[in-house]
Amino acid sequence: MALSAGAQTRSEYLDAQFNVVPVESSKLIKYVRDVTALSDSTFEVKVYFKTGEVMMTGRYLDTDLLVEDGDFTYFYANGTAESMGRYRNGSKVGTWKRWNYDGRSKPDRLYPDENFRRSTRTTAAARLPGGREALRKLVSDSLQYPQEARER
Repeated sequence: MALSAGAQTRSEYLDAQFNVVPVESSKLIKYVRDVTALSDSTFEVKVYFKTGEVMMTGRYLDTDLLVEDGDFTYFYANGTAESMGRYRNGSKVGTWKRWNYDGRSKPDRLYPDENFRRSTRTTAAARLPGGREALRKLVSDSLQYPQEARER
């Protein structure tokens, strides 16, 4: 169903793989998705567990709801936040906060921004002045075999 800016929110019923299913297929329904058009190219989405708790909130840049953009929050079924962060044009960027099912903090995840500037510095192997010949000379002058090894 098409949705244009200013239109009411549409609700869709989803199976476990987030495929849209008809409401008549109640045994397959695991989630309900509410989609509101903010403009012709921006859609605010809320996904609810079948039991009514919020599972996810965020915005998309396409009618197929494939390109995430903006702040997103994901929740566990008990209502506790699972993760929170930002998407930019379909990719996670910046710091994503994360929590356990019981609300305890987990380590943050960091994602590079697409505007990440690459350094002009490069990593190169160390080189000895004088090249390979100087390296060979250094090794042969420094290497001291034990007498027993030389005799063998």
